[in-house]
Amino acid sequence: MDASGMSSAATPPGPTPETPLSEGGRLVNTFIDPAKTFADLRRKPRWFVPWLLLAVAQVIVALVIGQRVGFERLGRIAIENSPSATKQMEQLPPADRAQRVTMISKSIQYTFYASPVLLLLIALIIAAVLMGIFNFMAPEKISFGASMGVVMYSFLPTLISAGILVLSLYLGDPEGFNLDNPTATNLAALLDPATASKFVYIMAKGVDLFNIWIILLMGIGYAAVGRLRRQTTWATLSGLYILIKLVSAVWAQLFS
Repeated sequence: MDASGMSSAATPPGPTPETPLSEGGRLVNTFIDPAKTFADLRRKPRWFVPWLLLAVAQVIVALVIGQRVGFERLGRIAIENSPSATKQMEQLPPADRAQRVTMISKSIQYTFYASPVLLLLIALIIAAVLMGIFNFMAPEKISFGASMGVVMYSFLPTLISAGILVLSLYLGDPEGFNLDNPTATNLAALLDPATASKFVYIMAKGVDLFNIWIILLMGIGYAAVGRLRRQTTWATLSGLYILIKLVSAVWAQLFS
């Protein structure tokens, strides 16, 4: 055998490159084979399409809530659920009470319609923080674009949550809409917010089907783009999530 033959026989074949995914393929695989989607982000980091889908879903939710529930009613509910706001309302003259309800209702309405922009800002912060954390551990540097891609694709399950909310508003009784826990996919749905402590209620709300799904996807995503172990990414993300919920619950218990 000649030298070239010996060389080719001794050298193991390299890994076969995976077929690049289309944007549609990335979206579908996020739900059925997320590892493929996140591995493809190493090839070409992109996040605009999932953000656009999420933005459209949020606008639809805002329109449906405005039509089926009404933002003025949400404003009144927000006041009733806040002891401090209720006390302030009682001290106002009747003419000013209506103006306060309108102001709070408009604030809720603007927040709903601005949710695509708020989602983008939140995703930017999350992506920057997690990129910094995982780059301390990752053998392969994670770019900001890849980090944004992981965050945005991981948020895609909230499309299902939005669909559940819209269906519940059309098929159920809008009078029972709970602004604080609209889809009731967490343990807080089993509690009475009027009697449960703020700490317990917020911690129970954190045990949410879709939040857990998002954390699982993010763990797969950061493991893929940074060549990390999934156990490492899942443990890090779960620890951060629990810490944030604990701080929020303690704050609510002490100051609300």
